[in-house]
Amino acid sequence: NIMSDYPKSPVVIDGEAIESDDEIVSFSNAYLPIQTATELTESYMASSHSSPSRSDPQFSSILHRKLYERNEQLWRHIYNFVQSTVVSASKQIIAADQQLLKSQIILQSVATAVTKMNTTSTQVLERVRDIATSNFLPPINTRSL
Repeated sequence: NIMSDYPKSPVVIDGEAIESDDEIVSFSNAYLPIQTATELTESYMASSHSSPSRSDPQFSSILHRKLYERNEQLWRHIYNFVQSTVVSASKQIIAADQQLLKSQIILQSVATAVTKMNTTSTQVLERVRDIATSNFLPPINTRSL
């Protein structure tokens, strides 16, 4: 049986995780407003290490320091790119929303005007019918003069 070959309890393997705890940013709510997400990211950036020190064993070689600096620089570039994209997209969405609101107001006023015009034209039609069907003018004979 294949299942009997596997241990019943979880196996813990010693060693460092793929990502260290200070690189992981967890959010309590996946649907945070843009402003809150921006504030969290800025606070994370402010709390992150500014630059590696020589006494830190994690950055004992020049390669480690350069990798750390390049990773931090790449992260900042990606963050700035995403932030500028989100800000630009949100401005476009706000502009489109304002245009839609203006269009809605215009459409409502046009609908009101068409309703009034329909009522008025119905009244005019009824009056024209009344005039056409009534005999308020006597018949005029023009031949007998």
